[in-house]
Order: sequence, then structure tokens, then C-alpha cells
Amino acid sequence: MRSGTGIVDYGAAMSAWGGESVTGDRFVVRTHAGGVILAVIDGLGHGGEAAAAADIAAQVVETHPGTDIVEIVTACHGRLRSSRGVVMTLLSITPAAHLFTAVGVGNVQGMIVRPHDTADEPARDFILLRGGVIGHLLPALRPSVLQVTRGDLFVLATDGISIEFMTEARFAQPPQEIAERILARHAVRTDDALVLVARYIGE
Repeated sequence: MRSGTGIVDYGAAMSAWGGESVTGDRFVVRTHAGGVILAVIDGLGHGGEAAAAADIAAQVVETHPGTDIVEIVTACHGRLRSSRGVVMTLLSITPAAHLFTAVGVGNVQGMIVRPHDTADEPARDFILLRGGVIGHLLPALRPSVLQVTRGDLFVLATDGISIEFMTEARFAQPPQEIAERILARHAVRTDDALVLVARYIGE
């Protein structure tokens, strides 16, 4: 699933749990006039109902006219009230301001690797997550705002990926290769799994 937007190069890898024919995990990469929005969505549970909830959330992210991520999450919450619900991490990159804004509800982990850091190990920032389920219990949404620099790498993963992926040391490869390696090494095999990797390349 390797692709690019002119602002980020990205790749994604996913697998369905057990013998399921569908996965409840989704990702969205949506460009707009001021930048790009990235989202990873995990429908609660497995199978068709989880996939249906994740599809609703993905459609809202893809078609919402605004770019404010709190508004997008709130819109998802409204559309998902009669569904199983989802957890989601969403971020918006604004190249003109050299900033990104992020919000996470549930347990979709997010990490930003800064390979241009001068230390032996690249610096890492982690997206703050708040407990809740979009569609059922929405917490107070307080987005994090951080600087973004050309070459920064964003890694978002559902809970079908062990959090040990955050200890990975190699991030110089193309995003698709990184996503496939993380899935192969860290998928827990007891849940749907999805990892999205995006490298910021600027305007």
C-alpha cells in the first residue's frame, strides 16, 4: 500500500485476526489545502460489526469538510452512536506552520521518530492517548501540538501490534518496508493488526 501525497510518503500493512475474512482496522490519509490528515481506526472486536464501525469512521475522516481534528472526532462520535464504536488516533500536519496536531482516543499507539536528532538514538515523541470509545464514551479532547521537521517519521499502530514496535531501531527504509517489518515482527496474532508509517517530506 505504498503511496505519497506530496507532503508525506506513506505505507501500511495489516492482517485480519484468526480466520476472519475482514478486518476491523482502517487507515486514512487525506490531503487538504493546508496539509494532510492521518488516521488509524480500530473497530471494537472482530468481524463484520467491527469493520462496519471502522468504515463509518473512515468515511467521516475522508469526507469531513473541516480540518480541525477535534471536530472530526466529534463528528465520528455522533455517527457511531448506534454502532459497536471505534478507537482512533488522528493527526493533522500543517507544513506552513511546521506543526502537527494529534489526538488519540483509546489504544491506537502513535510515535514520532526524529532521525535528524544528533544523538546516537533518534529522538522519539509519543502521542498522548485518552481513555474512551468513540461512539459510546468520548473523553475531553485536548490535542497535542508539536513541531514537525522534514524527515520526521510517524508510526501509528492498532493494538494488534505489540507496543514493542516502539523499540525498533531502524527507520531509514521506505515507509512501506518499515510497516511490513513491524507487522511481521510485532503482530500479536490474537487481534486484527494495522500499522501506518508516514515520512514527512515537506511541501
